[in-house]
Order: sequence, then C-alpha cells, then structure tokens
Amino acid sequence: MEQYIFLFSMVLALLFIFGSKQMTSKWIKKSFIIYGLVFFIAAVFSGISFFKENKTEIYNAMATTFPAARNKTETPKNELISQHQIKATVKLEAPMIQQLPELPRGCEVTSLSMLLAYHDISVDKMKLAEEITKNPAVYKETKKRCAIRRP
Repeated sequence: MEQYIFLFSMVLALLFIFGSKQMTSKWIKKSFIIYGLVFFIAAVFSGISFFKENKTEIYNAMATTFPAARNKTETPKNELISQHQIKATVKLEAPMIQQLPELPRGCEVTSLSMLLAYHDISVDKMKLAEEITKNPAVYKETKKRCAIRRP
C-alpha cells in the first residue's frame, strides 16, 4: 500500500510544482508550490516506511538484478520473533477448576486441566493426577504448617 501512496504523492507533487508555472496569480502559484512540497514530503515518508518494511526483499531483488550488489543481500534474522511482540503477561479466559479438597498438592495438574479445557480438550484433573509422575517425598500436615520430607 505504501508504494501506491508514494507514487500517488509523487505524481501529485510533480503536477502541482510544474502546474504552478502555468498560474498567473501569485497566491495560486504559491499555494500550488506549497501543495507540491506537502505531497513530496508525504511521498518521502511513505517511501521510507515502505523501504523499512520490505528492506530484505528490496536488497534481495537488487542482488538478482544487479550482480554487483550481491554482497549487500540480507537474510531475515529471527523473522518470527520480529513479527510478533511477546507480552509479559497474558490473561486467558480459562474455566475455573477447584483444586481442593481432592488434590491438596495438585496445583500442577489442576492448572494443566484448566489450560487443556481452554483449548477444548476434556481431561479430568483426577485422571491427570493418576498419570503424573509422583515425587516420592512424604507429605505431613501439622497444626502449624505443612511439610514435605524425603523418607
């Protein structure tokens, strides 16, 4: 799209600037020159925007057209990462599944079942709890705290 804006702005700029020579009134001539300059500036900025977005393709096209420019070809670096912005946090509208009372140490499988349900995969948290590899540490509850101790 930027290339069309660039071309349209350049054509209008040239028409206004060269058309100003045909005008006899000073204020019309000045306004034609001003319009021409405005369209020229718009063309420059749209051209810069187009070049920044398509720099790799332009360099590669120049390399195939002009063999002397081959050493200036670029390959995309981290193309997938540069196209997407990674957010620090993401809030999903996942369904709420209660961990307690069935799974006092089951936050992992409970959160996994919520995430799977968000992606329309129906899995019971108790089924996940049965299939997960268990830590052999002993779980002991006291009045003051919960403790996990290795045997």
